[in-house]
Amino acid sequence: MPTIRSGPPNLAEFDNPDLVRASLRVSTTSVGWTLLASTAAVTIGFTGGSAVLIALGSIGFVDAAGSVALGYHFLHGLRHERLSERREQFAHRAVALGLLVVGLASVAGATYRLIVNPDTDASLASALVAAVSMLALAALAARKLALGVRIRSRGLIGDGHLSAIGAIQAGAALGGVAIARWLGVSWADACAALAVGLLAVLVGGLTWKSSVAR
Repeated sequence: MPTIRSGPPNLAEFDNPDLVRASLRVSTTSVGWTLLASTAAVTIGFTGGSAVLIALGSIGFVDAAGSVALGYHFLHGLRHERLSERREQFAHRAVALGLLVVGLASVAGATYRLIVNPDTDASLASALVAAVSMLALAALAARKLALGVRIRSRGLIGDGHLSAIGAIQAGAALGGVAIARWLGVSWADACAALAVGLLAVLVGGLTWKSSVAR
């Protein structure tokens, strides 16, 4: 009679350990990139008064925190040949909470900018940071989502969604800079930050709901 095992799946039996190692690598890569790019985005955003760059940088810091939790989760799993359901749920909820917090902060900041001072920075530095961030975050999001599906990690999938929102926000920042620079529409930046902030709140709420429902 076959033995029925309890607890989370053993990597040697149900998953390819190489996929978990790849998940660990993309998480550590995400931490390094997002910390560097987010610092640049927030610095330029505050200097030039760009709400969407500040929001982009904030999402990046949250993304980095989620990737740290996931990296530890995958490292622990490789050492023990078992993915911990408790650590998986913790990482999943951390990503969801981060999405909600950053989304609400982005909405509040963008609304304030629209009411008080809609002018934005249309410098080439802002455009460069936004363009590079958009490409890098899109690549990270695609990799996280692909690996998350293959190893059945809700936390990594959620982190992929967070990176995807960051890529969308970077695209919005790039568009806002272009519109402000060439068309003189200064409030486009704040509107973009508001729209992506609302999207982050929606995705964060759905992610939190799915983590609690399990």
